Amino acid sequence: MIKKGACVGIGSLVTPGVTIGQGSVIGAGSVVVKDIPDWCLAAGSPCKVMRFLPEEGYYYNKATKQNEPIPGFNKEKA
Repeated sequence: MIKKGACVGIGSLVTPGVTIGQGSVIGAGSVVVKDIPDWCLAAGSPCKVMRFLPEEGYYYNKATKQNEPIPGFNKEKA
């Protein structure tokens, strides 16, 4: 199952029964054999989690090195 907002790169293979979490990104040419959690970047063969991404409505601030809310973002409208 591929959840809402997930992106799977071209040429990737997702084996049956695997779940790709909401907002996750799978790199091109990856072989996904295990479940991938929500909001992460994963790639490789076999696919491994490389890093976690900010959730919907947040962004990564390089100056503070933290995820911060997007000003004026409304989750109910998204």
